[in-house]
This record gives sequence, structure tokens and C-alpha cells, in this order.
Amino acid sequence: MICAAVSVQASVTKAQSSRFGVRAGSRFVNADGATSRRPYRRRQAPVVQQAHEAEPDFDYRLDDGSSDVLDSLALVDTEDDYELMPAGFCSESCDCCGGCGDYVDAPCCDSCCDACCEPSCGVAGAGFGAGGMGYYPTWFAGVEFTFVKPRFSENVAFSTLDDDGAGLRTFTDTEFDYDMEMSPRAWLGAAFTNSWSWRCTYWQFDQSPSTASTSPPANGNGEITHPNFNVDDPNFADVDLSTTVPTDVYTAASDLDAYTIDIEAVKNARINRWLLGVAGGVRYASTTQSYNATLSDGAAVTDQLDYSQEIEGIGPTISLSGMRPLYNRLNIVCAARGSLLFGDGVSRFTAVEDLLGAPATTVRVTNREDLLPIGEARLGLEWMSQRTSRNFQWLLTTAMEGQIWGNAGNSYNESADLGFFGFSVGAGILR
Repeated sequence: MICAAVSVQASVTKAQSSRFGVRAGSRFVNADGATSRRPYRRRQAPVVQQAHEAEPDFDYRLDDGSSDVLDSLALVDTEDDYELMPAGFCSESCDCCGGCGDYVDAPCCDSCCDACCEPSCGVAGAGFGAGGMGYYPTWFAGVEFTFVKPRFSENVAFSTLDDDGAGLRTFTDTEFDYDMEMSPRAWLGAAFTNSWSWRCTYWQFDQSPSTASTSPPANGNGEITHPNFNVDDPNFADVDLSTTVPTDVYTAASDLDAYTIDIEAVKNARINRWLLGVAGGVRYASTTQSYNATLSDGAAVTDQLDYSQEIEGIGPTISLSGMRPLYNRLNIVCAARGSLLFGDGVSRFTAVEDLLGAPATTVRVTNREDLLPIGEARLGLEWMSQRTSRNFQWLLTTAMEGQIWGNAGNSYNESADLGFFGFSVGAGILR
């Protein structure tokens, strides 16, 4: 009887054991004679060796198809440490991070089917020059063609007085007619880390509007006068190119040249699906405007007037930008910038009267310290391509934008305001 019990107990023990020990879930007898069951072991996540930081092009995807866990994890380099994150193996209806089956190449792809590859995967900085930001240092460059039209608080070419001889007098100001002009903008920069980068941006506008000309009314009661040059010197009280002779011709021309150079550091951060950027740095800006007028008797020039002013300054600039994905690599972008520049201004006024007789020349040069505040705003769209085999990305942009230059003056006045409004199209490359 005793032998039979021992034989049965041995059979049970052998059935629940193996050469590796007692199997999980098997019953066995403890030393005190009680019967127990071995607990089930929790399945362990695969151990992945950290990749060396000196190999940025290393594919961190785990290709072993023998485990569902391996197929759904990828090692991603974050700012603090490496960690396992969902790889780009999602449903075929979700095209993100370069497409299904592609590896996660930046920590921004928290979940392929959730975040669908935020714009921070490869690019950062919206407007006023795009900025690159990958999970390892990268560079970026591009060019935009801005089509903007100058706007002035006032920019008069000449004034016309029309008197009908019966007591009705009409004053009309004719302004220079600027057209929308193509102006280039270029940017270049590089990223230091996931969230820090620098960029340099250059923009220029240069245009001369159509020449404006007119004659006094034919009844001889009208008059054509030049604009007020805001010159308080009493020596200029006698400078006068106005005429009442119907056969005289008054002609006015103008020119505007403005450009900016920005050097900035950019800090990027993600809030939900928005990529936000804050940039600060230094801006240099310059604007030059001129006014040229001639008065002729129909055969030869009798009087001539030339005026020009230039302002240049340097100072701090701060910009805020935002980018959010819309659909299939298309992003909405917005940006705002403020600059406060301190510099110098110079004005030159030259008038030559009675060129056919005894010419009288009047010259005045004014130097001054000046303040030039500049504000900008931008709203548009950006499209980014997938990364190529050489790890390049293409960027296409289009946006509406506006600028305001306070105290920039106009063609004949130092205290007027200047603005620009229009749109831009551009392209860039990121690596």
C-alpha cells in the first residue's frame, strides 16, 4: 500500500515537471507536504541594446518577425534617454512617418496612428524662414518669392487746385501708384538639438512706381504744387516749383528700397498637435526713399527738385510661430514678429530753380538719430515631402503676410508710416 502511494506521487510529479524544472501552472508538493501550483511568469519585453549616438543613420526598427512584441516596438532616441515606443507599423489607412512600415525617426511620433508624424519630424519654425529640427543635428535652406505692395499713410506726388472762377475751389492729392512687386527672401540655418536651432534670413524690396505728371487746369485759374517736405528752415520758404500756366508740365518720380537681415536662435516645443517656436536675435534693417520732380514749359526743364532720406538701424527681434498638420503632410503655419531698431537717419534736399535764367540752388542735409519699430504677421500653408533615401526632405510654402514699419517716412516726409502687404510662395530643402 505504501509503495503504491509512492508510485502514484512520483508519476504526478514527473508529469508536472520537465528538464528545466517545474512548469508554470503545474501542481507540486512543498517540503511541508502541502500541494501548491507554480505561478505563471509574465512575458518579458525584449531587451534592446542602446544604439551609439555616433550612428545617427542607424535603423532602430526591430526586424525580427518571430515576435509580435518586437514588430510593434522601436528604439527611439529622446532628449533624456532611449525608450521603446510604437513603431510605424500601423493600419494601412494611416499614412504617417513616411508610410506604414517605415521606422520612427524622431521622438515626435508618439504614436503613428495618433500623432501621424507631427511637423516636428524634420522641420520646425513657421514663417520668416523655416527652421530644421530633427532628432539629430540637421541643416536647412530655402528661398521665397514675396509679392507685396507698399502702403503709406500718405505719399503724395503733387497737389492740384481747380478753381472754376465762380467761387468753387477743389483740392486733389495725387499719390504715387505702386504695383505688387516680386521681392526675394532667403534663409539658411541648422539645428543643434531636438528643440534648439539657429537661422539667418534675408529679405529685400526695391521698386520705382510709375511716373506721375500733370498740367494746371486749362482755364488758368488752377495750380499744381509739390508736396510739403516738412522743412522748417525759413531759408526754404522761397523754394517753390508750383505753376499756374496751363502749358507747363509737372512730373514727379519716386523710389523705395528696403531690406532686412535676421540672425536668431529658435526654441521649439510641442503642445498637443501644435509645434510652437519662439525665436530671438538681432535684426539689421535699412530703407531708402527718394522724390524727384521737374517743371518744364513744354520745351525745356525750368525747375528741378530732388529729395532723399535713408534710415538704417539694428536692434532686438522676437518672433512667435506655430505649425499644425492638416492633411497628408499639409500643415497650417502662422507667425508674428516684432523688432525695435535703433540707428541713424539722413535726409538730403536739393532744389534748383530758374534753370533757363540765373539758377538758384538750395541744399540742405540733415543727420538725426532715429527709432524704427517693425511688426510682421504671416498665415499660410506648408507641404513637406517624405524623406528620400539620402535623408532629404523638400518643403513648399505659400502664405499671406503683412509688415508695418513705423516712422520709416515716405518719399518726401520723415515721419510717415510704411507698410507692405501681399503673399509669398517658396521652396526649401532639409537634411
